[in-house]
Amino acid sequence: MANDSPDDRSLMDRLAQMRDEVRLKLHLGKEELKEEVEQLETRWRELQTKVQPAAEETAREVGAAAKDLMAELQKGYQRVKDAL
Repeated sequence: MANDSPDDRSLMDRLAQMRDEVRLKLHLGKEELKEEVEQLETRWRELQTKVQPAAEETAREVGAAAKDLMAELQKGYQRVKDAL
């Protein structure tokens, strides 16, 4: 995000760490969670595109959409992590 705050960057870093942990644990077992992780991966890619500057959207609109998506991803990754 062009105007990401330290809090946004910190959340992105935590999400990336959770994502890496989930992917490692999934690789080591827990195939029943694979479908949920695949859905989260789709949303992760969507988040990555939202945080890129978009000419047709203001930074505020992109920021709000990205924050909502970050919250959704955080909940989803936490669910999978807890199940592992």
